[in-house]
Amino acid sequence: MKYRANSPKSLGKTISDALWRRVNCRALTREQLREGLNCSASTIDNLMSGNHDPSGPILMALLAFADDALANEILEPTGCTVAKLCDRRAAALKKVAEGMAELRAAEG
Repeated sequence: MKYRANSPKSLGKTISDALWRRVNCRALTREQLREGLNCSASTIDNLMSGNHDPSGPILMALLAFADDALANEILEPTGCTVAKLCDRRAAALKKVAEGMAELRAAEG
């Protein structure tokens, strides 16, 4: 998944920063995040570390779980804006499709 050239942060780092802001102000706990994404604690650790971009299914789950502010913060470098839940899902699906196309091009 590519962010704009003028964006110095990776997708993983952008997600990590956004999640840490919410965890630090106690708006969200790791357990709430794990339950909301229906994933393992190690997946949450990976999201929080920012060292790796999330998989497509985890990104889609995160965008579906997130409120509009979090979704917009994550997607802002891509130029996407989320207005409502169906927009979040559409934006996530578009990014997953773009990522899959990039993987196919890199492998081919």
